[in-house]
Amino acid sequence: MAITPSSLALPSIMFRLSIAFTVLAAAACASAQLLGGTFLLKHNSTNKYLTEEDIGNPMTMLIKSNTRNQKWKVDLATPIVPTTFQSDVSSNYVAYTAIGDGEFVKTGVDRKKYTLVPKNSGFYVIRLGEDRNLCLGVSTLYNPPLCRQEECEDGDISQLWKLENPN
Repeated sequence: MAITPSSLALPSIMFRLSIAFTVLAAAACASAQLLGGTFLLKHNSTNKYLTEEDIGNPMTMLIKSNTRNQKWKVDLATPIVPTTFQSDVSSNYVAYTAIGDGEFVKTGVDRKKYTLVPKNSGFYVIRLGEDRNLCLGVSTLYNPPLCRQEECEDGDISQLWKLENPN
């Protein structure tokens, strides 16, 4: 085989491509970290926790609380793989239902899927699995504030959640 300028360039290009793909794969793994376990769900704007308080009243099933006693099991998830949130108290799942003037969040046996979209400082937007325009949010029109499905906008930081270690 004769050595030509083009044959010398081929290994160099392949080496550069392999480095580029390695860097790209490492970046993809870092941004798509696997997340799973039991967490407290803390709302960014209110600094309160998602709590299953009154199972008999669907309007207040999931409300905010300052207590850190309600834990939620999160199945293994990435930003592109949907997950569920299961109560450690009742074994029910975070779901939603149409009540009155909106889609309010409640718990139930339905395994509604949510996608965790990472944001700054360990916060997440929790998007509804079936409709990427809706996310787990809070309506402060009620006292106490109620969780509901809210429209998501990319720059909105009012509907961010932190998954805290319960210990």
